[in-house]
Amino acid sequence: MCCVTTVSSFLSIKFFLSHLLQIEVQKRRLLFFTYIRNLNSKCCARVVVGSFRITHQFLPMAKVLAITAISVSIFLIATVIVLDVYEIDHVKDSEHLSPWLSCKCVDESRQENFGEMSHNLFHTLKETSVTTNEAITNIAFYRKLMRKRVGARDGKKTDISLISAFEYPQQINVMITSIAKYGDKIYCRYFDMSMQEIGNPFESVVFPEYTVMCLRREGARFMSLSDTLSGEYEYPVPITVRTQSEPAHFFSICLAPIYGTEPKWLHLAELVEHYKIQVPAFYLGATHFYMYSKYIDEYSRILLDDYVRTGDAEIVILHDRFERKDDRWQSMEIQECLNRAQGHSRWVAFVDLDERLTPTNYSGTLRSYLENMADDKIGAVQFRQRWILKNETLPERYTDSTQIASWMPTRRYHNTSHVGPVGHTAKCIIDPKKVLIMHVHYVNAFYEGYTMYRMRPEEGVVRHYRDVNSGQWGKIWLKEVEGMGNFSTTDYPAKWANELLTRVQRRVHYVYGAEIRK
Repeated sequence: MCCVTTVSSFLSIKFFLSHLLQIEVQKRRLLFFTYIRNLNSKCCARVVVGSFRITHQFLPMAKVLAITAISVSIFLIATVIVLDVYEIDHVKDSEHLSPWLSCKCVDESRQENFGEMSHNLFHTLKETSVTTNEAITNIAFYRKLMRKRVGARDGKKTDISLISAFEYPQQINVMITSIAKYGDKIYCRYFDMSMQEIGNPFESVVFPEYTVMCLRREGARFMSLSDTLSGEYEYPVPITVRTQSEPAHFFSICLAPIYGTEPKWLHLAELVEHYKIQVPAFYLGATHFYMYSKYIDEYSRILLDDYVRTGDAEIVILHDRFERKDDRWQSMEIQECLNRAQGHSRWVAFVDLDERLTPTNYSGTLRSYLENMADDKIGAVQFRQRWILKNETLPERYTDSTQIASWMPTRRYHNTSHVGPVGHTAKCIIDPKKVLIMHVHYVNAFYEGYTMYRMRPEEGVVRHYRDVNSGQWGKIWLKEVEGMGNFSTTDYPAKWANELLTRVQRRVHYVYGAEIRK
């Protein structure tokens, strides 16, 4: 009886495993143990009862118990042997499981829920699965870049500090402000709407800098990270969904971090209205602005808030538990904005507050230029610089429309440098789905198959209204710029000058005009 029961159990397991081979390795393992849990409860009972019935008639009770225990052990050993055989024969590729590849993302504590639904195991698996894919893609490509430390930043290593998380069709990218954690092992932690952790942590690494790639997980609404598998995690951040089939915006701006004490309101209004001209309002998906603020004066903040109110902009506040210089925020902002724009904007420009990407001899707008590019392999367009020297501090407050006409940088300053050399402090418009790692002035790494187009000065340039009194620029960099060629007098394009003035006057008066009338 004991042998018959054991063999019967063995054949039942083997039949079940033939169906398990049709599904993924990790889910197969979970489902197998679920099945065994239920099967054991029945078969072990049969083994115990059968053994007892046979032996109690011939042997003392002590021997009956011993034989019963041996029978149960034989059954369990048979189970393990079957599992090992199927794992060896059909899961040979599992040896590649490692950070990014292993689906260490099913909460084993939830296995108990499977027992009550063993009548329909495949239906159970579908309902309780917590992942949507089994591995981070492009692993070989990422490892190649990591070995070369592409995009790595130096500095004193800091602890984990989260800023955002973005869900894409293939994965979730968690963004951190932490310094010098490139290549560190790290664990993704998933939370539902009730802030209850979902499943086991997923092992990953910090790559690119400031970025942690995690598998998607069903039900996850917040993400956190920890340095160890079971260690304390940071305060979770909400997941921003970027799985839409079409981006909401065609052309957007990633604005470098705002900091410093100089009033920003006039620069800010001119920047926004300049780029809104480049994407006329009647186009679907007007220009959007991703703005990053470390510090902005209260007066200028009023204008910034108004652009947020009307849907033109969103603000990311840059704050950390670790000290760093204000100008050290830009490398983090660039990578965060690259991820923020992915799936949300078709093209995005990385610029400073005083920079205006401007078509020159090209007759259309920036949008029309991007729309007419026929080569799908182009992942970025690079603009060369021209510096327009600015040597005054802009007004602290708005007075009237005449003041705007007199002080707008595009109208007030004209002393213009020669075009900078190729790649020298250039600025880029990029397709965020084609760029993996971004630098201030160029692309660090494209996804495979994409490349850069370097725009000729005859097509367009960066008009950079550079304050020569800011920092050490006038003492250190001005001589280098003078060495590039002769300066000349240039103007902002006449075809847009009046419209830009009108737009800035209207917006600034709308925001600050009531204060003037008091």
